[in-house]
Formats: sequence, C-alpha cells, structure tokens
Amino acid sequence: MTRMLRMTVVAIAAAVVDGAVTTGQRAWAQTPRPSAAPVLVLIGCVERMPPATPATNPTAPVVPTFKIMDVQAGGTGQKPATLAPEYLVVGPETIQFSKFQNQWVEVTGSITAAPAAPTPARGQRGAALSTFTVTALKVVATECKGTGR
Repeated sequence: MTRMLRMTVVAIAAAVVDGAVTTGQRAWAQTPRPSAAPVLVLIGCVERMPPATPATNPTAPVVPTFKIMDVQAGGTGQKPATLAPEYLVVGPETIQFSKFQNQWVEVTGSITAAPAAPTPARGQRGAALSTFTVTALKVVATECKGTGR
C-alpha cells in the first residue's frame, strides 16, 4: 500500500509540474523585478543654477540647486548610450555641491530622465533637466576654465 501511495504522489507532482510547464506559468515570482539604473561615471563642471521662485509661496526660502555642465563620459564605468550636455545634480547631504562650484569633477551615480513638461511660459526656464544622483564625487581640476568649456 505504501508503494501505491508513493506512485500516486509522484504522478500528481509530475502532473502539476507538467501543467506549469505547458501553460508557461512559473512557480516563483509572478512579477518581474524593476531593473536598477546603471551606475555611470561622468566628468563635468559644477555650476549653481539660477534660483526659481516657488509658484506656491514666493516668500519661501530658495534652496540652491546645482548642475553639472559640459558633461563627458569619464572613468572606467559603464558608458551611457547618449549624454546630455548638462544634468541637475542631487546627492546625500555629505556632498555639498556649493563647495565644488566652478570645479571640474568626476561624479559616480545614476541618471533619472526629466519628466515631460509643457512648453515654458515667456521668461521661465526651458526644458527640465534630467537628474544625476551622485553617490561619489572627486575633484579633477579646481577650475573649469580650459578644461572643456
């Protein structure tokens, strides 16, 4: 009787596996994981962006924002298919971009595409910049003059 029970269990298990294979179903994770943004290394000049007046509260303090300009692929990391000439830079509080203003730097991080924006009104900034999230920064030259600008 035990032998008959084992054969039945094996037959049921085989049918379950066969059904999953023939219907294309997977027994694990039904949803694919989102792929992580590739880590890139870029070189460029850190510049402060002109302040934008907050539309909802014109008296609110303006938080300085910075961008990296004259961007080129750098380091030995993965090379992006295309590069924009400049990116908005953000990073952890330990990286104070104001200390690197007008310096040629090598940054490591990832790119987040800019959201689609409507055409700006007269007197407003142009298209939104893609964001480069910096995880590491290294000074290449203390001035941007003559380094690619």
